[in-house]
Amino acid sequence: MAQYVFGDFLFSERDDSPLYSLSRSADGGWIEVELLNRLPMQQQTGRKLDQITLRGLWFGSKGQQSYDKLLAIREEGKPRTLVRSDGTNLGRFTLVSIDFQGDRMVHNGICMVQEIALTLKEFSDPNIKKQERNNASHQNASG
Repeated sequence: MAQYVFGDFLFSERDDSPLYSLSRSADGGWIEVELLNRLPMQQQTGRKLDQITLRGLWFGSKGQQSYDKLLAIREEGKPRTLVRSDGTNLGRFTLVSIDFQGDRMVHNGICMVQEIALTLKEFSDPNIKKQERNNASHQNASG
């Protein structure tokens, strides 16, 4: 069973690409506006895009193959859906960075231990939101 699925990439023990941690950052959409001779004022401007970092520890040549698959995903340059193993759709995300730390290198140059950190950023597409609103208004009008 996969822990997470990013598009068609499985993070799982079975596929030798398990994760050991997840961190997610989300802000409240507030900024501070500096005022002359007064305390700063806070203003709601809308939230920033969420960011998720997935960390894994992979082993052997299969771990290297999983890393190579992530590099291929990077080259596609398109957002992918992130789904948790319980079926929860976390939304669409873009690949911001892949950090790789290899250890225990053998004679052919492959590291037998690979620690990866994959940083994803929430993908915001105004056209999708507009389409969702249009679909909802059509459903309300017909219902």
